[in-house]
Amino acid sequence: MLPNIRVKGGFAIEEKSSELKPIKAAYAVLGSGGIGLALANELETIDKNIILIDKDAAKVDTLKEQNLNALQGDIGETDIFGKFDLKYLKAVFIMSSDIKANKSAINYIKKTAPDVQVVTRANDNQQKEELEAEGADLVVLPSKLPHKSIALAIVHYIEENTSIKMARDLKKLIASVGDGKFAIVVHNNPDPDAISSAMGLKEIASSVGVKAEIHYKGSIGHHENKAFVNLLDIELDQSTDLNVSDYKKIAMIECSTPGTNNMLPPGTQVSIVIDHHQAEIEEIRAEYVDIRPNIGATATIMTKYLQYLDIPI
Repeated sequence: MLPNIRVKGGFAIEEKSSELKPIKAAYAVLGSGGIGLALANELETIDKNIILIDKDAAKVDTLKEQNLNALQGDIGETDIFGKFDLKYLKAVFIMSSDIKANKSAINYIKKTAPDVQVVTRANDNQQKEELEAEGADLVVLPSKLPHKSIALAIVHYIEENTSIKMARDLKKLIASVGDGKFAIVVHNNPDPDAISSAMGLKEIASSVGVKAEIHYKGSIGHHENKAFVNLLDIELDQSTDLNVSDYKKIAMIECSTPGTNNMLPPGTQVSIVIDHHQAEIEEIRAEYVDIRPNIGATATIMTKYLQYLDIPI
């Protein structure tokens, strides 16, 4: 029986209540051997919301002593996946040596949550083919490389695939605006990161024939920021408020909560939130949310979107 779990500050922690709550993890690593542990450490650099699952109680205790989020569970029993809130889960890494259990886990995940990426391990090419037939997105074969190197390659693969999918989803959502109006709202007194990111989103909108307006409240300070806007002839609408009912969709860039350091009234329904600042994801109400505190600037996120969508920068 799994312990009760809740998420606080990006970590799933045990609860004393008898009521079992869904595990809201972005990544689940099943099996805490060398590669599994290396994966958990690398994944923590991009998202703290990770959980390690192992059937060995002693291993789980050791992982917890290392400040890793872990719980005991047997992946051979697929009901363990019923404990997850699948809308939060981005990828599952099945690193156990039990190939039969791995197959069962892959089959269950792909049937119940086909968009979740699955990475697993095999001992030889025959097993690799069998696991791929079950739906595994990536199968890792034995290697003499250090576990950290293998983990880095796997995490890069997952990040790349996730980013490409997110870019396509964003483009599709913006395209749904059609002939309607699309507002891009940046934080008050915007800086170059907010302005350039808004420009990038406007380019994505333009690529699907949608006209976008960039709105901000306050002023653009510093001479270099003003020069940046003037030299590039950037169209920005300065105003104190926005008639939200005029717009089919609203995007928030470099901010995530309507009414907090932006012109939107509190409680405004927005469609898109893209930011690199820490935020409580569960409190954000939007169709599309991409918040990456591990990235130094929102412009970096936007640049990747443009690259993945083959939009000239």
